[in-house]
Amino acid sequence: MAVNGSFNVTLIVIHTDPDEATEEINALDVVVNYTQNKYPYEQDFIVMGDLNADCSYFDEDSNCNICGGDYYWCINNSVDTTTSATNCTYDRIIITTPAVPDYTGDSGVFRYDLVYNLTEEETKAVSDHYPIYAEFYCDGDIDTSDGGRVSISKFFSFRCNNLLRWFV
Repeated sequence: MAVNGSFNVTLIVIHTDPDEATEEINALDVVVNYTQNKYPYEQDFIVMGDLNADCSYFDEDSNCNICGGDYYWCINNSVDTTTSATNCTYDRIIITTPAVPDYTGDSGVFRYDLVYNLTEEETKAVSDHYPIYAEFYCDGDIDTSDGGRVSISKFFSFRCNNLLRWFV
């Protein structure tokens, strides 16, 4: 996917089965490697979605093929992505290390319940997860970027006024 300029990225979107989260998350390294072989001229890959990657489903401190090394987790365990009373980070945006220079360092959770002053019932009627986002430069790719940004998010709405935000 090319976005406003020369920033190119390949998205890998997944919703893991909670009961198989560890196995499916660890298999993502194989998926990324396959995709890299399929698109050898692309260096920037973003894995995103509801990975069920926390709490009782997944322990990122255990043996994890995409925790560290060739990958950077824009959404880590420091945020709660659920609208329930739990404190779990099920939703993630993970990038390959060549994409790190394109990442602005800005990512997080969009708390629409607070922005729109929703009740708990109204919030859960929208979703049991909050949208997550990460921002990327889009005026050039890695070494040519000097200002444009893009945001990526869970609901896959994005804009580019020199900024790409993706909500997952």
